[in-house]
Amino acid sequence: VLEDEEGPHTFVVNKGKLGKSGLELMLDIRKCLEPLTARNLKARKYNKIKDYIHVSAQYGVSHLLLLSTSMLGYLNLRVCKVPRGPTLTFRISSYTLLKDVISLLKRPT
Repeated sequence: VLEDEEGPHTFVVNKGKLGKSGLELMLDIRKCLEPLTARNLKARKYNKIKDYIHVSAQYGVSHLLLLSTSMLGYLNLRVCKVPRGPTLTFRISSYTLLKDVISLLKRPT
């Protein structure tokens, strides 16, 4: 994460199991927020949200984006202002991955 850039710095991580398309969505979100996000962040199974919040102060991160699945299988996105800000929770009803958009652009109409 670059310290001298202006704007919110972010960590985009998953909590729990997402599935293949959920993990691709997480990587696509990282690409969209790229100059101000941790691109190669390695999330381990044993990392807790508290770990990310604790490390965020050292790297100048202001927002944490968490992707998770609910018990019913819905995909949720949480936007947290760290270290002690409000948290917004969204249910993702539908999405299109970057690779699908690129494949449609290559086809003639």
